[in-house]
Amino acid sequence: MSTSDQQAPPRLAVPELLIGVGLLACAGAVAWQTLAIPVSPLYSKVGPTSFPTSP
Repeated sequence: MSTSDQQAPPRLAVPELLIGVGLLACAGAVAWQTLAIPVSPLYSKVGPTSFPTSP
């Protein structure tokens, strides 16, 4: 068995990591802005803030 049969350890996939972090940042911004929408007392509670969150 020669040393050329051994594989190099896996490297960190930086582009995929950056895409994932960017998507998480976008999701956080969307959730933050959705929760910041004011609810008028003249309307029912069904609207853009009817975002499914845990109580």
